[in-house]
Amino acid sequence: MKKRVLSVLLTVAMLVAMLAGCQAPANNPTDAPNETKGTEAPVQTDAPTQADQETEATEKVYDEKIAFTMTGYNTITGQDYTSDPFGQYIQELFNVDITVLNNETSGAEERFNLAATTGTLANSNVMLRWKWATYYEFVDQGLFKPLPDDWETRWPNMAAMMEDSGIKDYLTVDGKVYAVPHASYGNLTEVSPLPMNVSLYFRKDWAEQVGMGTMGADGTVSLAELEEYLTKVGAAGLVETGKSILGARTTDLQRFFRWEAGCSSDEFTVTNDGYVWTPATEAYKSYLTTFQDWYHRDLIDKDFYLNDKAYYQNAFQSGLIPAIFTDGGPGNVKDNYDKLVANGQIDTIEKLGYAYVEADDGSIYGMETDNYWLATVFSPETDDKTLERILDIRDWACTKDGQVALFCGVPGVHWEYNADGTVKILDPWDQASRMAYFLLGYVNDDLNLSGLEDSTDPVIREMVTNIFKVKSSDQFMPNAKAYNILSSDVKNAYTGEVKVGNFETDVVCDKLDVESSVNEYIENNKTYWEPLQEEVNKFADSFK
Repeated sequence: MKKRVLSVLLTVAMLVAMLAGCQAPANNPTDAPNETKGTEAPVQTDAPTQADQETEATEKVYDEKIAFTMTGYNTITGQDYTSDPFGQYIQELFNVDITVLNNETSGAEERFNLAATTGTLANSNVMLRWKWATYYEFVDQGLFKPLPDDWETRWPNMAAMMEDSGIKDYLTVDGKVYAVPHASYGNLTEVSPLPMNVSLYFRKDWAEQVGMGTMGADGTVSLAELEEYLTKVGAAGLVETGKSILGARTTDLQRFFRWEAGCSSDEFTVTNDGYVWTPATEAYKSYLTTFQDWYHRDLIDKDFYLNDKAYYQNAFQSGLIPAIFTDGGPGNVKDNYDKLVANGQIDTIEKLGYAYVEADDGSIYGMETDNYWLATVFSPETDDKTLERILDIRDWACTKDGQVALFCGVPGVHWEYNADGTVKILDPWDQASRMAYFLLGYVNDDLNLSGLEDSTDPVIREMVTNIFKVKSSDQFMPNAKAYNILSSDVKNAYTGEVKVGNFETDVVCDKLDVESSVNEYIENNKTYWEPLQEEVNKFADSFK
């Protein structure tokens, strides 16, 4: 198999961190999305009118009824997902008879693998435990049905979603695609390229008290400015504990300083010359030097490597530290604001500072995010007519109209368009079928479908949109997809022996000489990283 020169392994992480109320670039592929909440939600002004909203779905008349089986997202044994109004709406719109099968989180991977290898997959299957190695292996064994050769022209909306995912090329095996990944951003957002959503929070009220009232006004805060803020807030005694620090879990703190220096990750950075092992880049030394300097001047926590995200968020929300670098989606902004208010720290959203780090030379290094969460594959026993009808449904589900329906319910029953293009919620949708049909199209995005689901204050949504635009405005760093996806004996040897994060902590905390320590580290690990770097670049080139 041409594309399976190297076996591949990556658990799809995304994002429920990209879901409205859980905003980190995700690590848990089984968390549930937020439910729709009521009243009215502003959307993009180019939203279709009520008369137009079903145009694409009704252009094609389906005379022949097609029956098929499918698994949804976290569908539960014994639950009826087809007889409620939305289940009926989908089936009537496309003249289909759908049977939704069990796909509970517990045992999902084992159940899927058994079904695939015994030829008992549903016609359409959501892989809750998606792994690249499994994908390539099962494709090689003929266990998945490929999409038709002309799928990109026949189902352009689905094709656009798959393009948005950023991994379409890696799904291609000998010219065919065997899975539909679910992109989390792109259908209804205003932001491109798509940045990772970790952001800086600070106290504007405290900034004003120490004479820094304009801090973050342009959406950015430089290292020098943040240092001044932390120092002045500490000197003014505004922090009860006296710990005037930037708080963040270890990985986010490393990102804060690494991105400021222009390093995309601690493993491999994508450059004009290809993939380069990050410690071997000149920017890496700058990153460690700054990180170490802040640590020994008490601008970050002495125990940063021991405390988790919740520890620092609670500290910030309680007024015990003046700044954090953490998850930056609208749900996270709202959570920080609500708890600051509940704890008597602030009383208006204007007092919550929200920005992104800027290098002292003025550069803004935004980091590309993974833009996919789970994937759908099809049984090889599915006949062509059935697959085509399933893909018709998916293509509709990837339009704006389809996405409104998937997140807001049946048009005319649960919602309708206002004359100005906003979505008016008539009856908040809270039905079992949501879990079944949620992943027909895109995943809910960090900007809450640009307002199609009314779950975040529009002021907060605008704040997040503006900062996302800032992150995408300058030195945008690509995600190291080929390294993340690659799995091989060479990579296994590397990951088993080379622990870059541990090395960084030692250099920072023990105040080791950065120049000599990094040079020694590069030389001592050459037998691991050099062959891996060569392999990663060959792997990436094979998909060009």
